[in-house]
Amino acid sequence: MKSNLHAFFKDAMKMEFVAGGYQHSDHENETENILQKNGFKKSYLKKITKKQRDKALAGGDIPLLREGEYIAQPTGKNDSPDFIVRHNGKLYFLECKSSKELHPTYNGGRPKEGYIYIFTSMKVNETTIYYGRDVLNNEVRDLYDEFLLKNKENYKVFKSKLALVDNSRGFDYYERHMYTQSGGAEFTDYFTHKDRKLCETNVLNSII
Repeated sequence: MKSNLHAFFKDAMKMEFVAGGYQHSDHENETENILQKNGFKKSYLKKITKKQRDKALAGGDIPLLREGEYIAQPTGKNDSPDFIVRHNGKLYFLECKSSKELHPTYNGGRPKEGYIYIFTSMKVNETTIYYGRDVLNNEVRDLYDEFLLKNKENYKVFKSKLALVDNSRGFDYYERHMYTQSGGAEFTDYFTHKDRKLCETNVLNSII
């Protein structure tokens, strides 16, 4: 059976809610089942390095990943994406998101431009798909980058001052990034958002 990525995404959008988590979850298992249903086979290549992933995401290749194959958890269970798929010579990066709410939680990792997200919500028992670049545009990304750079500089100043004072209890500071969404359903509901169909169409149209 020849692999069909377009049919895979069509089937993924019909998926009812399945829970996710930090370990290999029901959502990821079901997504993998749908990949196999649509002709994709698991690669004998089990893992790649983060450096290889980043190069591939920037337009490079993973030569040992063959046509019609996928790697599950390519850089480990606690890192993204959940799957890398080769279809018609092109690599696709798939990340599963699951939530009780109408929007996913990104925590410390903001949506990656080139990832395709498969998001399922308990609240509506539906699944939608979108590219990271379609929910977080470059203007907002640039503002984040500017903010994070200033924070990094401020942290260095703080650490240098901390080293000069009496700190016999060894207090320190750890900053954890947390990306959230707010503003009401108009902005945060991925299922009623005015751009939902556009986002889904952009994914389907990107498949060669």
